[in-house]
Amino acid sequence: MKSLMVSLFILLTVAFSSDRPVFHKEDCKCGDIFLAGRVEIVDRNPDFRVEIVDFNEDLIVKVREYGAFQCGEWMFVDHNPDFTIEFVDHDPDFKIRFRSY
Repeated sequence: MKSLMVSLFILLTVAFSSDRPVFHKEDCKCGDIFLAGRVEIVDRNPDFRVEIVDFNEDLIVKVREYGAFQCGEWMFVDHNPDFTIEFVDHDPDFKIRFRSY
């Protein structure tokens, strides 16, 4: 009986554990990916789930036409991205605010 309970606990722990990336503001990374460069917006299987907010953001995003190399500089592309995102309304990996010029 005890081994059944332990097995059930392990099964539930694995089933509800998340392998979602962790956002690190200090080094501008989520997981192991630096948050600058070429970004593709997708509907399925993104690298990151991102919520757009007006305040309390994790990252301020500056949209660039070219040369997106510094933290938060994103160039939106349709192919060959450095990472992919999906815009969501809840449960994001991190929150962004677009910088207005």
